[in-house]
Amino acid sequence: MGIYLGLRVLPDAIGAVEWERFYDAAKQVIQAFKPQPVRLTEEEKFGFTRLVLTRSPEGQDHKGRFLAVVGDAQTWKCAEQFHIYRDIGVYREMQKRRAAPAALSRNARHILLREEEGVDVFFAKTQSHPYHDLVWCLATLAENEFAGRALARGDLNARNWLTVHAWLRQVSGRPLVPPLLLDVQRLWDILGTELDGIDLARAVSERMVDKAPLYSLLRDRDPDLLGKFLAECLREYPAHTMGALRTCMDFLDSVGDLALLVKVASVDPAGPRWEVDEVLRMVVALGAFTPQGRAPESSLAAGFLPAEFRPDFYCTNFYVQPEEAARQVAGIIGRPVIDIEEIIFRLQREEAARMIPEQVRGGKTGRNVGEELPLEEAKVEIPHPEQLISGLREEMIRKGFNWDETHLRRLMLAMMAKAGIMLPEEAWAALDSETDPDILGFLPFLLHGYQGSAAEREMLCHLIANLGEIKQCWKSGRPWIYNVD
Repeated sequence: MGIYLGLRVLPDAIGAVEWERFYDAAKQVIQAFKPQPVRLTEEEKFGFTRLVLTRSPEGQDHKGRFLAVVGDAQTWKCAEQFHIYRDIGVYREMQKRRAAPAALSRNARHILLREEEGVDVFFAKTQSHPYHDLVWCLATLAENEFAGRALARGDLNARNWLTVHAWLRQVSGRPLVPPLLLDVQRLWDILGTELDGIDLARAVSERMVDKAPLYSLLRDRDPDLLGKFLAECLREYPAHTMGALRTCMDFLDSVGDLALLVKVASVDPAGPRWEVDEVLRMVVALGAFTPQGRAPESSLAAGFLPAEFRPDFYCTNFYVQPEEAARQVAGIIGRPVIDIEEIIFRLQREEAARMIPEQVRGGKTGRNVGEELPLEEAKVEIPHPEQLISGLREEMIRKGFNWDETHLRRLMLAMMAKAGIMLPEEAWAALDSETDPDILGFLPFLLHGYQGSAAEREMLCHLIANLGEIKQCWKSGRPWIYNVD
């Protein structure tokens, strides 16, 4: 579970010079991106292998030169690392090792019609951290550079890609089109050279990042196919599940036809034949009778989040008055309007009662979800841990070790290696220059129980960068104060 981005290419259709030109352009994009990207590398120091976050995007291994990004130097939020090798031969070798599959057509040349012959340059998690935008740019740049031979894929709409696309066009100085899997019309036209009807709709749906535009396209192109396709989509899920909610939300957002949704879901033999109460319960849960729309901060990549965890993410932008909805639904199922109104109002009361615990959630303080902590609660005081350091000193001396820089440094580095701690170059440099035994003896206490979260890494980096200030505070008898952003 997570947020992924990928780039798939047809190496046999890309020339070596072409790929090197793309590599150089990708390097320029990385260097222009803010916040500044970082790459994860390893170095040997003091007998330990340590993980270094470097601002230099380029590295080299047995396969040759490569570009890599794993996070950024502002938030220090990192996920998985993305590589691009300069030599197209790296990917051609990967392609050779794969069995040659049968293409849909011997004449098909577009990567969508030769997907199994493609090779992933990268496909990894960004977890929607800020460097997701950079990886999105690199995949989009490749798709434009190698039209029909490269494909950006994954959670392409997990962040505000419109703003990122505008930045990429400005930096590259080229009229770049967005990724194919975000453009239903282009996708339909390409796959339509091999498929048609429900098979074409399925193929487009399987590849689209967001299915809502597909419903809009079918509404305008083929209303009968729209109903058939919607029925197929709804049959995939039981009512009230995450998949059912997302399907109904996409349909209402794009087509805005509650009557058709009820008809397909409850009446049509090809549909799931849900009870009308079940359909209306989901419509109420999606907020179709409340003119508030989706929360502005809601991610478009809500599909991987359980609905009960993120209710605002499952709020439709479609709105209809309950009385009008009752009239439409009554006409579809042949029941009195007043009966449908009573169902809707009952479901609204039940939904309101269900949401009350979520609105008051926030712990014993009664603080609402999302409310900022008071300023005084956003500070952490770190007093001089004299007793902890004294206890460690006595234990080391008892075991025959000297209380000196060499032994304390080895202890600290061993703990950091075991925890897989990643630090920026300047933090490692600060540690390398530190000789005060009390400081080196204090750090292991911070590393105990380290889980590798972004907050922990940020605090550790900030602490190491301020070791001089910390020592001055402790010498003067004052605690050092860490401000939590």
